[in-house]
Amino acid sequence: MSDNFELDKWLKTLLDNLKTSFGERLLLVVLVGSRARDDSNPQSDVDVNVILDKVMPEDIILYRDIINSMPNGHYACGYLGGLKEISIWPRYDLVAFHYGCRILHGNVNDVIGPITALDIRDNAMVILSNINHTSRHSLIYDKDFLQSANAMKDLYKATFFVIQCWYFLKYGNYVSRRRELLRRHITAEDRLVLKHYENWDADEQARTDNPLDTIKLLERWSSQMLFRFSIMHIDTASFN
Repeated sequence: MSDNFELDKWLKTLLDNLKTSFGERLLLVVLVGSRARDDSNPQSDVDVNVILDKVMPEDIILYRDIINSMPNGHYACGYLGGLKEISIWPRYDLVAFHYGCRILHGNVNDVIGPITALDIRDNAMVILSNINHTSRHSLIYDKDFLQSANAMKDLYKATFFVIQCWYFLKYGNYVSRRRELLRRHITAEDRLVLKHYENWDADEQARTDNPLDTIKLLERWSSQMLFRFSIMHIDTASFN
């Protein structure tokens, strides 16, 4: 984004436009993603989730026009949904929406409802199973390990969300920032995968020299984490 970009001012302009366009139909507006976590860089998207009473075809067009009218609108991202859609949305996929958002308008509890410990565990397991499958598949079937290792940046990024859920369930504290999580009571392997993503560009030469190390670390960590979740007692009650 440009040097003179002011996030709060940008969000206020967007919210004012949404209120003018949708009025009382506007139920919830939240900032999510790295900017809500205060873990962003100047190129990060501005992820805003907007929930209306319901979404009609003309609402999509109107929302598109609102975004296109915004300064730096090409950085805008997020979701436009209706209350009914959110009510039947997979609960595990709402964990970061619920706990990791910055509320701009409305009440997240009224719109999303309660999140359970099982939802949090399921959120982690969906991400974790993909990490484990992909890394192990690479070790068995891939021919170009350097290409595979370089393609795993997003998987390393996703380790944060798994560890975040594990820590939340174990200690009851939702830690929104990667660097903050690094200061908490996590395992050495957790710390290693988090730092691996944080230092991704700086470690390019090491990854080039030993690409298998990048893949093996992810496979080993994901296998261990699957076991850690398997022995964790999960209460199905709402999680607060």
